[in-house]
Amino acid sequence: MYKMRKNWRNVIAIAICSAVMMTFTGCPADGEDDILKNADISLSNKNDAKQSAFADDASTGQGFTFTAKDDWLANVKETGSKGGGNATWVKLTHNGAETYSGSAGTYTLTITIETNLTGERREATIEIVCGTDKITVTVTQEGTTKGGEKPAANPVELTNAMINTGNATLAAGIYQVKANLTLNDGNNLNISPGVVIRFDKGRSIDAKNNTKIIAKGTSSQPVTFTSSSQSPAAGDWNSLYLYGKDNEFDYCIFEYGAGYQTAVEYGMIYLENATASITNCTFRNSKHSGISFRGADGRFIRFDNNTITNCGENQSESFPINAWGGGAGFKNLSVMGSNNTINSEKGIGIGDGTVDMDMTVKKYVYVINRIFSITTQAGSGITFTIEPGTTFKFEVNTRIDVKERGKIIATGTEASPITFTSAKYDANKGPGDWNGIYISNSNGSEFKHCVFEYGSNSISAIWYGMLYLEECKASVMNCIFRNSRYSGVSVRGTNSGFTEFDYNTITNCGENETDAFPLVAWWGPTGFMNLTGLGANNTIDSERGIGVGGGAVNANMTVKKYIYTICASIEINQPSGAGATMTIEPGTKMMFAKNTFLSISDGGKIVAEGTASNKIILTGSAKDRGWWQGLFFTNNNALGGSVLNHCEISYGGAGTGINNNGNISCGGIRSGVLTVKNCNITHSRAWGIYVRNAGGNMSAYPTIENNNTYSNNGPDNNSNVGSVEIGHY
Repeated sequence: MYKMRKNWRNVIAIAICSAVMMTFTGCPADGEDDILKNADISLSNKNDAKQSAFADDASTGQGFTFTAKDDWLANVKETGSKGGGNATWVKLTHNGAETYSGSAGTYTLTITIETNLTGERREATIEIVCGTDKITVTVTQEGTTKGGEKPAANPVELTNAMINTGNATLAAGIYQVKANLTLNDGNNLNISPGVVIRFDKGRSIDAKNNTKIIAKGTSSQPVTFTSSSQSPAAGDWNSLYLYGKDNEFDYCIFEYGAGYQTAVEYGMIYLENATASITNCTFRNSKHSGISFRGADGRFIRFDNNTITNCGENQSESFPINAWGGGAGFKNLSVMGSNNTINSEKGIGIGDGTVDMDMTVKKYVYVINRIFSITTQAGSGITFTIEPGTTFKFEVNTRIDVKERGKIIATGTEASPITFTSAKYDANKGPGDWNGIYISNSNGSEFKHCVFEYGSNSISAIWYGMLYLEECKASVMNCIFRNSRYSGVSVRGTNSGFTEFDYNTITNCGENETDAFPLVAWWGPTGFMNLTGLGANNTIDSERGIGVGGGAVNANMTVKKYIYTICASIEINQPSGAGATMTIEPGTKMMFAKNTFLSISDGGKIVAEGTASNKIILTGSAKDRGWWQGLFFTNNNALGGSVLNHCEISYGGAGTGINNNGNISCGGIRSGVLTVKNCNITHSRAWGIYVRNAGGNMSAYPTIENNNTYSNNGPDNNSNVGSVEIGHY
């Protein structure tokens, strides 16, 4: 350093030097040339220390002049928010040549700059060191033109020759695809941060097998795939067609693509049996899908922190992400992350295929376009887990089939239920828009805090509910079933039913179809036995109640307090073992279909203990004498102890003659089998109670107490056919 004169003028000189960002020991001020004489380097004009330009300027326009007493060296660095690296967008020229060093002398350097395509202001410092002193010039370039617009640049035409060099790298800049390009087998394409690739109308890049594209931008310098049009619109260009493995896209922007007209499954990125990691990317304004899959081997390696907006919104079979074709469906999305933003009412499109591995479905909206299956033939089985808050929207006649060794675990919460619904817009939704979830021959599925709505439209069989269980058992808790065309829940098969079914609500399910019910256990030989897991805390808003088919009750069971429609005759019997008892809770109502009956025979027993305020009702499904046949106690081997107490029994007695049938008919039973008390027995076509005992054994008949009431029994209230008939063969 030179020796500074110790006077007040030197202090002022130092302050001025700091203000203009020129760093050296002595700095010129008006009338102070004596200070400069001792500086190793000095800036001729202090106003040149700060220079600026707009985004499309080629230079700052003024440059700067300095004098160096010895060799000098210049460095250009990024400052501001991107400080630390070399500012490659700034160049120094002297007499037309790039110059960053020199010997003693006076120099005028011109500052040339590249077009700023980032849309953001950027800043660099030029530091020139000479001896022990230095000067600093600050350059600021705006992110927009003088008119406030992001500048356009003259692109380089991207050609097949440029990308097929084995391991090509595109440096930062703007490229234009004027003809369709093919990345041939054995070639990889690396795309640097800041690259912009503009596609002419209908153009694409086709990356064949054994190729991969690695496009890794940064948050400040993304890689952009866009339209070359001055007025860009969705569908201007086509796609990146990928057929190879291990493609990678990070901090990329895809926009205005997916314009292929003959196949809606092509997205801006199209993966056919290809794999890709896609992170921190933006997909927007595509005509068809943003991303699409085809082929059973297509997968995301990783898919997270992406945003998809306005992709395929106006095309009926396009979606933000489309895993529709090729037989994989949900398997294409098996590693999809939870942190993506998908701005669409349509959701992710899912096609056919078989899920044959464990997977978790993340919390998004999905549109089911085809029937898909969850099953495997190997191992101990697979689990399809659905996160709380997930929504499945089903197109017409679509469903989920859960088969051998497959199971669904759909565990929502009260605040974030899992929803299975119609794919139509809310105003157009209606019962029967989709089919249902059909589970067969595979136990262990669970549904908790789920909503099922607008389904049950099987063309081939009306017994399929929105949830259909065949030869399997499932847990259903805290769920809502509403607005189905046919049944809400249906059970079929000898070994079908519920491990638990409680705290559910069923509303407007099957109300307008003759053979449909909110909950039905109709088809198969077991009927009530399919309902053994039915809890007492469900809400079933229907006058028709639960549909129950025929078959045998061959084990102890309790009929919970609900309304039931008995669609076919039921026998309570168990000839071997400890017998079978059907216990009916107070307040239960059973409505029997035409010509059906409830029979208690070998090893069977019924305990129907109502109360004075909560009677058990056994009646016809229509208020017509003789609509159903009644209760039959038909075998001397029936268990003792059957009780009908505080029951209302009506509209039975549908025998072949008025003298051999009643609402209650007993034939060939021993004493002690049945006690009838506090019952109201009415509107039988024949007798209220009819007893037949072989051989005239008048001591072997049921206990019929005097506190029963009888009314309107017999045809046309025939006084000769009334309350109780004790007869013999």
